[in-house]
Amino acid sequence: MSEAKFWNEHYEGIRTEQVRYDFWLEPFQEVLSSSNGIPILDLGCGAGNDTLYLTERGYQVISCDLSEEALKHASQLVPTAQTQQLNLLEPLPFSDDSAQVIISDLSLHYFAWADTEKVAAEIHRVLRPGGVLLCRVNSTHDVEYGAGQGAQLEPHYFEWEGKRKRFFDRGQLEKLFCQGWKITRMDEQSMNRYGKPKQVWVLAAQKTSRGAGDMDTYALIQKYADGYNLLVAALDGVSEEQLLFKPGEKKWSIKEVVIHLCDAELVALDRMKRVISENQPFYFKFDPDAWANRLDYHSLDMQTFLYLFRALRVSMASILENMPDDAWQRSGVHNVTGKQTLQDLVQMFLGHVDRHIQQIERNKRDFAAFNQE
Repeated sequence: MSEAKFWNEHYEGIRTEQVRYDFWLEPFQEVLSSSNGIPILDLGCGAGNDTLYLTERGYQVISCDLSEEALKHASQLVPTAQTQQLNLLEPLPFSDDSAQVIISDLSLHYFAWADTEKVAAEIHRVLRPGGVLLCRVNSTHDVEYGAGQGAQLEPHYFEWEGKRKRFFDRGQLEKLFCQGWKITRMDEQSMNRYGKPKQVWVLAAQKTSRGAGDMDTYALIQKYADGYNLLVAALDGVSEEQLLFKPGEKKWSIKEVVIHLCDAELVALDRMKRVISENQPFYFKFDPDAWANRLDYHSLDMQTFLYLFRALRVSMASILENMPDDAWQRSGVHNVTGKQTLQDLVQMFLGHVDRHIQQIERNKRDFAAFNQE
């Protein structure tokens, strides 16, 4: 049974009027108030328990879940809340540095370790520097809900009663949030869940100003310059049919992804050069989908844009190599996410290429699966 089907069936058995919240977020009022009008992301919102708690206290919320049935409950419970269907195993559909507070209540403990690290990295990407993740996850002492029971797939990761669950100890949480994070609270607590006692960790982790996998400026520049080679490697052996294949009506083809990367790099260079040269420049968010549609990416020559992407990376890397240390802390202001240093921008566009290379690999897999049907 697919994950979506499992959770849809689960939430079909719940009546909206049964949904109640507990008060686990009460100790975090200062964190919640730091959202300052920026919508709080409720990842894995379920039937909307935490969304209800937050909206009753005046916060804007985007309720996110894999299950359509869960989102129906959340919408009925809180008609004013935005909803977003998403899969935590895919890149989050939110911009870099766009959220101040993210809630993930009992939704991060269903994955293999490598996938758990990817989910944490995506949350880190979406949070603003100084932003906070508030979450609850299964504890290794959660025996009523399967800790130590069933088939062990990885350390602390079991398949029990047809469902895969991870159970965290303190060391695993510290490992998961060791780079680019500062853990500000981590407590093991008891709660009641569906009439049974449940042991969980309650964790608050703050995104530090530098990202996960921090590196010195020399290594940062080298990795930035190498983005073109990584992209070319991902395109090796890709046929014209694969380039044009779209895995969904609103999904991009590989060709569109490549041209988008070039256009995004033009935007990146404008921002970086202005941050270096001007005093606190102000710049605006751009709409990638509008560019792809109105510039008709599919009618353009991808190879031309690939060559341009290489030239942009090489030229900007040479500029960065000549920058003094203090230039990396010069900053500009994004109209949505606020202050961004030169270092923030370079790291952001490093991650941007990495995420779209992952998208290219997914498109290749989807193309292969489509042609096997």
